[in-house]
Amino acid sequence: KREAGELQDPLFYHSDPHQSVRIRGTGDEAYKLIADNAEIGDIDPFHLLREAPRNGIYSHGGLRYRVQDVIPKLRRVRLAREFSPHVTTSSIGTSIRVRRPFALRVHERIVVGQAILDVNDYLRGVTEKHLNGSVVRSFPGSAGMPNNWLPTEGTMLRLEQPFWANVVTELGESPAKAALGTIARLFNSLFPTVTGPCDSSDYSAVADFPKDGPPTVYLYDMVQFGVGLSIEAFDRMQDLVNRSCELVKGCSCVEDVGCFQCVRNPQAEVAASKSKTLVLLEMIAGELATPSKRIDSARNDDSVASLDATCSTCNAAQSSSSKFCSNCGTKLGE
Repeated sequence: KREAGELQDPLFYHSDPHQSVRIRGTGDEAYKLIADNAEIGDIDPFHLLREAPRNGIYSHGGLRYRVQDVIPKLRRVRLAREFSPHVTTSSIGTSIRVRRPFALRVHERIVVGQAILDVNDYLRGVTEKHLNGSVVRSFPGSAGMPNNWLPTEGTMLRLEQPFWANVVTELGESPAKAALGTIARLFNSLFPTVTGPCDSSDYSAVADFPKDGPPTVYLYDMVQFGVGLSIEAFDRMQDLVNRSCELVKGCSCVEDVGCFQCVRNPQAEVAASKSKTLVLLEMIAGELATPSKRIDSARNDDSVASLDATCSTCNAAQSSSSKFCSNCGTKLGE
């Protein structure tokens, strides 16, 4: 058909089609990098937020540029040469919406699930520093930068409200959130140890604290629509929690703030505690050891109920087809 000219896509007639393939991401159309009215390259939306936001300093081809503007409609990034001894880092926030769960393991106060997800990354601010590490200035907020939306799949560990209330009582709210965020980072680093070798750029993990639902740790594929990688954590969640416990317990650092090999995260707003992270891990392990009920649904069945309903009593996210709250037992819809 190619020889006969019957193929519709012009790509099939390129002599070197591999030259048109971007190796720094797939999915949404790339942004063109423009410096001195000349195109010097492109960048995908994921790296745009992290490396070339408005006011950021971007390195390309051994040169450094200040981002003057980002124009979403034209998919363009305007750059100007930068000569200061400064660097910038982006603070990225992530929110996740469960579109449709296709496998759930419901314990007494914890739910583990495989689900189709919408991952939304957004810019929280840019910090400019001198090469000596001192902060020069900060640019708070999104600066009008477009969010990066990723439809994908993954595994979730949802802590229901009664369990989370106990955690907050035991640890305090801020330390509890810091501990759960640390657990997400531990899951991210230890995931290949329970499922087999894989590229760390193919998946990610984050702790989400929605206002209208229970805190949840998500492990998800960093590829549009997923590649069946992170959903393997569904059957390995107990192993993942146990290995996280072992890492924190076995780390040789002596201070409770830990080190970069265990719980310390220089980008965290609240420093994590080794002891409190370990307490939360052991509480989660205890819940995962309780009897569970498994619920399976067809993965591509549009009639599968999603977690779009919310219990009026405990605010836990529920299946839209459920009659009673899986968290506290309240009859839904009253």
